[in-house]
Amino acid sequence: MHDTQEALRARQAIIRLAHTRSDSFALRQAVADRLRKHVPFDAFCWWTTDPATMFLTTSVAEWWEMPSAECVEIHRNEYLEPDFNKFRELARSRLPAATLAHATDGKPARSARYRRMMRPDGFEFELRASQAVDGACWGALALYRRGGSPAFERHEVEFVSKLGPHLAEGLRTSLLAAAIEDGKVSDAPGLLVLDGKGRLTAATAGAARWIDEIHGSIGRRPAEHRLSEAVWAVASLARSLDQDAGARLPRARVRTDEGEWLLVHAARMERDGEPSDEVAIIIERADRSRSHRC
Repeated sequence: MHDTQEALRARQAIIRLAHTRSDSFALRQAVADRLRKHVPFDAFCWWTTDPATMFLTTSVAEWWEMPSAECVEIHRNEYLEPDFNKFRELARSRLPAATLAHATDGKPARSARYRRMMRPDGFEFELRASQAVDGACWGALALYRRGGSPAFERHEVEFVSKLGPHLAEGLRTSLLAAAIEDGKVSDAPGLLVLDGKGRLTAATAGAARWIDEIHGSIGRRPAEHRLSEAVWAVASLARSLDQDAGARLPRARVRTDEGEWLLVHAARMERDGEPSDEVAIIIERADRSRSHRC
């Protein structure tokens, strides 16, 4: 990839690929498969993001044996604790891609994400990138290499960075292109209950139907990971809020396979008058007058 012409041809091929997929899941998997040939990696996770809130909403991933509690940790780390290369920061950066090694001056153990999630699973190197265009972020990508592999190099970071606006356009098109089919899905909201480890403990039939519509995550991960990334995101934030202080309850938007915008709300539950680790999640159809504001 040191050859400029080779890098240019590879980048153009990926850009063309990003504009030939109308489904965001298929787009991300196809681009990841092609990207791996030019920027090798052992695992990845690629999220769509809600441009209005920067919440991670759906994911395509290859990360083996990731328990649901670790998925919750990803969101808790991203929104609630200091760390390096947050996607929101990368989206505003001139170079929207960066490695953890560079950000920590070669000391990745300074990162809570590295200590709690990467190192226990054998991953040593991380490259993160946001995909933004016209001031709005539509995607967030993380690539990982195991210990014993070479570190991500500068030219690989630049390669991924230059793809950012083009991938953002592809994601934006795929998320907005699907036509909303009136009457195809019931308007009834759904209710989920998650325990402190992010495990689903109760759900209404309406919630199960909405979860099927948004296909929260796909890829080589256990089948239990059916919940949308947006659900874990708002659940993590809900646990951190002091609801008695009047804080606004967290919410995120997510797009269904049929092109429908949904709102996902979360609130921490109480038992015997005391806050518990359980979180109630409400999923409902979004008000169309608000759902397209980015």
